[in-house]
Amino acid sequence: DPGIPDAQESRGLGDVYKRQAMTNKLMQLKREIHYKCEIGEKNEGYCRGANDYLNRTFDVLDEYWQ
Repeated sequence: DPGIPDAQESRGLGDVYKRQAMTNKLMQLKREIHYKCEIGEKNEGYCRGANDYLNRTFDVLDEYWQ
């Protein structure tokens, strides 16, 4: 039946949803940290470190999902 995905296609779709969910969570965290840094709730060292860490995390995820 053309409307029912095979097992390989289903796994592929599951991976897409997992990647999307992880990316969304990381983006939300990045926005929250950016906001706290903008309003001065977090110091410059924290902000720089958190931003670097999240950027590296995005890079690792990109490599993983390729």
